[in-house]
Amino acid sequence: MHIEAFSPTGCAKKTFSTEKAGKCELHHVRIGNRGLIEKKGPTIWKDLRYDERLLVQIEGNGEFCAERVAFQGNVSYFVPENRRLIVYQKNGEIKQKIEEITKASWSWRYEEKKKKVCIKKVKERSQMISALS
Repeated sequence: MHIEAFSPTGCAKKTFSTEKAGKCELHHVRIGNRGLIEKKGPTIWKDLRYDERLLVQIEGNGEFCAERVAFQGNVSYFVPENRRLIVYQKNGEIKQKIEEITKASWSWRYEEKKKKVCIKKVKERSQMISALS
């Protein structure tokens, strides 16, 4: 799986906004493909080439949500800014639903506890349930 977030911090500046950042959420997902083309040498992560992959491109605050789906082969999805793409499987067929985002469906809450930074996922509301009904 290859995820490209065109605005991973949610801002053009060096600040971070978890509400405005692109998001990818996977629940009970299987991915079957041939993956990377094997490369020998000390810099295997430079100039990656794929035979097959699941590619998800997220623009701005876009959200990609996949639940109970099996991806097979070379597959790609593009999520525009201000949109949520929900992908699910029904009767063996992969379905898609795109929604306009009015508010981020989840965000990260950062807390310091005993000199350690703790991260907690905070869900605003379940977006997945609406697509599966």
